[in-house]
Amino acid sequence: INTFISYLPAIAYGSTGDFVTVLQKELIRLGYLTTTSKTCDTTMVQAITALQKNWKAVDSNILVDGSFGPQCWKKLLTGK
Repeated sequence: INTFISYLPAIAYGSTGDFVTVLQKELIRLGYLTTTSKTCDTTMVQAITALQKNWKAVDSNILVDGSFGPQCWKKLLTGK
């Protein structure tokens, strides 16, 4: 799975595309977001930050920065 994760793009404010939509749907499923917009806007950054803060409560290695990179994709996909 680590090889697969290395192909996933980092998502940050202003990002667009299919992976943004995939992440938005996951954030909706997890209760952090309510709608998809196909763009990483302020609302999505706030949702990512809230998710990261919750992850950090149990894993001090999580960086809370509002962007979604390899470490976050791994946590989302594997729980580790």
